[in-house]
Amino acid sequence: MSCDVCVVGSGPGGAIVADELSRAGQSVLVIEEGPLPERAEALTPKEVVATYYRDMGLLSTHWPAQVGIFCGRAFGGTSVINSGTCFHTPDRVFAWWNEALGIGFDVKAWREVERELDTELSVSPCPIDRMSPSNRLFAEGLEKLGLTGGSPLMRCETGCEGSGRCCFICPKDAKQAVNLNLLKRALEHGMRAIVETEAVKLNHNGRRITRLVCRTDAGGRLVVRAKRFVLAMGALFTPHFLMKNGLARHYPALGRHLSIHPAAKVFAEMPEPVHSWEGVPQAYRYEHPDHRDVHFEGIFLPAPLGAIGIPYLGADLREWMHAYDRLVGFGFFLSDSEHGRLFRAPGLGPVIRYGLSSRDVDNFCFAVKLIAQCYFAIGARRVLLPLLNPRNIFESAEQLEREFNRNHLQARELYAMGFHPLGTCRFSSTVEKGVVDQTGRCHEHDNLYICDGSAIPGPLHVNPQITIMTYSRLVSRGLI
Repeated sequence: MSCDVCVVGSGPGGAIVADELSRAGQSVLVIEEGPLPERAEALTPKEVVATYYRDMGLLSTHWPAQVGIFCGRAFGGTSVINSGTCFHTPDRVFAWWNEALGIGFDVKAWREVERELDTELSVSPCPIDRMSPSNRLFAEGLEKLGLTGGSPLMRCETGCEGSGRCCFICPKDAKQAVNLNLLKRALEHGMRAIVETEAVKLNHNGRRITRLVCRTDAGGRLVVRAKRFVLAMGALFTPHFLMKNGLARHYPALGRHLSIHPAAKVFAEMPEPVHSWEGVPQAYRYEHPDHRDVHFEGIFLPAPLGAIGIPYLGADLREWMHAYDRLVGFGFFLSDSEHGRLFRAPGLGPVIRYGLSSRDVDNFCFAVKLIAQCYFAIGARRVLLPLLNPRNIFESAEQLEREFNRNHLQARELYAMGFHPLGTCRFSSTVEKGVVDQTGRCHEHDNLYICDGSAIPGPLHVNPQITIMTYSRLVSRGLI
């Protein structure tokens, strides 16, 4: 097949490029490894994880800390299985990009694109009456502690009924994943898309990529010739693909500078049933003015998958699951102060080195203690902290204050997950610091571009979808 632009990956970054260029009259072909999403009304959360999560949700860092990283594998990418939370890029990030990487964006133009996306994705604050009980009770706890500054989260949705399944494909198609809008519009403007097809090999001649070789799930072989190639496979698989194709020698920063925003949540048992799985699970946020690298956001999973957040096995796990109708929970993520690194091991997927610094552990401990204090303030019987040691259950605020000690904890004891991998092909002014330039073009190749989270230097301090989409729209407009 031949086209003007071949886009590999159909998540938020790839969808933006496909939409912009197809509307501009260019012939666009999208290659997606995952399948088309089904309507989730007929699927259980476990079936969604098995089908539309990368490696069935078991992808993780390897050492010195093991942190699960959740990514989508579907037409629409991770937007199909994320929470739908939308933030504009913080001002302090632009200053860091400029100082550390020599990249200065036109912030006015950036903000204009963000406002466009707010309209196209129907971004609005979550109504209080649609929030899950976990979110409302955490907000009540903040008030009891005299803490202010919490607010509803901004979400991309239309007609949300609070089904509580944002991360397992919205059963009403209310959450505005990119397969429901941008990719749909691109198809109407002539974009071609091939799903269940994996990009395997890039052929190049000097500084130009000449063709892409793909393999279908059915065993077929597809060769694509294009004027430009855009990689949008995500922060873990774009660098891994480039490594497999021998391009690491051109890019010393490839696979480095990985940030994942390590995250966790605290459970609390209330005296009466609360049914926290009802309503929008990630609907409220809070940031403490003295801890700017800790970001509190609500989260609660349906019971079939709720066990993944409980650091127990066997009878101990069963005890907490029997109390699931009385549980509330709230989460947080950290702006990580250490960078991880991705390696390639033949025959395996990405091998990831990642650890948490002492500062990250300090922030982790502050976060879990604050959430626990909020729930104790509104009458929780006990709290369960995300720690892999026996001292993780507390039955009163006084016991928490007396016995919870940061000095007793080590990074390997933190029960954390990651949802926002960034930075492994980051943009920079030089090839020594990054892989792509400000226009998204790879420094050492004239017609190879990257538009996904790998190009965004992290940590970003917010959920990254809107930042990835804004950057990708600016890049794609430069290709028209």
